[in-house]
This record gives sequence, structure tokens and C-alpha cells, in this order.
Amino acid sequence: MWRSIKVFLSLVFLFQSLLCFSIEGMLVSNKDVSATALDSKELQSIFMGKKTSWDNGVSISPCYITPTSAESQRFFEDITNKNYLIFKRYWNRKLFSGNDIPPRNFSTIEDLLDYASHIKGAICFIHTAEIQLPANVKRVEMN
Repeated sequence: MWRSIKVFLSLVFLFQSLLCFSIEGMLVSNKDVSATALDSKELQSIFMGKKTSWDNGVSISPCYITPTSAESQRFFEDITNKNYLIFKRYWNRKLFSGNDIPPRNFSTIEDLLDYASHIKGAICFIHTAEIQLPANVKRVEMN
């Protein structure tokens, strides 16, 4: 009886956590990227290197700020189903196969925004939601 209750409660909590999917931070892109919103499956495809071009044929150039805390690593866990270290190992293996280019990582928001403003296919994750965006960079919603 107790085992059944524990299993039921575990399933309820799992279901609630799936419904409460939210990531602290925001996506930004070059103003020429046509996407205005991306869902978690699209983000996973982009950051795992499976989707490599936008609908208009422009190459996707994903980037992110190097995570410095457990909280900032949540993006990788929620989107790629991998912690940051495993994400980096995944890309190291793909890089050595010679076929793929990993997402760029930056140590500062300023460098990331400069990249996003100059690279037409850039889509970048920033671990903060409050920031002034340059003219060539726009916010992309996460659904």
C-alpha cells in the first residue's frame, strides 16, 4: 500500500516538474533571424547540432555564456538533458569527428552580444533576463 502511494506521489511530482518547465534567462538572436519563438525541442536540436540552418538557409550559430553556477547550468540540463560537463564532452567527441562545429561560448555578455550583432544566424542563451540589447540583436521567446 505505501509503495503504491510513493509511486503515485513520485509520478505526480514528475508530471508537475514537466509542466513547470521554465528557464531563467533569455534567448537573443541577430535581428536577421526570422524566428520569434523557439520551443525546447527546437532548442535541443540547435544546441546539440542536429538543426544547422534556419528556414531561409542561413547557418545557425548557437552561443552561450559559460555557466559559472549550478543555477546557470540549468539551461543545459533542461534543454539538452545533459549537465554542462557532459554537454562539453558530447561536443568534444563531435568536434574530433570533424563534421560539426560546437556552439560558441563566451565569458562575458558584451562579447556574446557583439557576436550576435555581427553573425546573421546567431542564436544565443544569456543567463539573465534584464539586459539592454544592441540594435542588431533581438529577443527570442522560449516556449
